Amino acid sequence: MAHQTLTEKISSNEEKEKIVSHATYPRSVTFATPGFGRGTDFICRDLEVEMNGGLHVILTFMCTLQSEFVQIQGRTARQGNKGSFSMVLLDEDLKSFNLSLRDKDFSDYEEVKGDYWPVLVKKRDELLMKS
Repeated sequence: MAHQTLTEKISSNEEKEKIVSHATYPRSVTFATPGFGRGTDFICRDLEVEMNGGLHVILTFMCTLQSEFVQIQGRTARQGNKGSFSMVLLDEDLKSFNLSLRDKDFSDYEEVKGDYWPVLVKKRDELLMKS
């Protein structure tokens, strides 16, 4: 499996375009900083990837803005292509939002829905309103 990293430290537009293009290849993983979650078109032109569900984006941090979340989620299923999205969050990383996956709010909600996202958004927005 090939992997690559896309960061703001890459100054060459040609190199950035190459990494973005290769991100949609079969059996490849691309790690990108949050800045590439807006305006970067990861367009899949590979039939094998499309036949297997398309590009999959995994978000690994809690967005401070809902618009950022929507933009990152939108990096998949571009231009009518297939795609999917998921999140993997570390409990430790949620502490900056005064959150913990061990909160009672989460255990109660999980029993009902099995989806943490609405609780995360509510708690994040409450914290941001206070600041």
